Amino acid sequence: MPSRNLIAPGLVLAAGGTAWLTRMTVDSPWAAMVLPAVLLIGFGTGLVFMPAMSPATPRVAPTEAGAAPARPRAGG
Repeated sequence: MPSRNLIAPGLVLAAGGTAWLTRMTVDSPWAAMVLPAVLLIGFGTGLVFMPAMSPATPRVAPTEAGAAPARPRAGG
């Protein structure tokens, strides 16, 4: 499955949760207003981060995978 099949819907969900938070007021109930928005943002970003990092680390040893995306590319 291509990464874009998870990244695009994840960004839409995260944007939807963020847009939902713009409707919040001082008197908004937490369970009805804040919780669903935060869940949308969390689920959406969860769909984005892993597929976005996978192409950055395909040829990296498992022991170096955590630091690999932070390293500068060789020759550039």
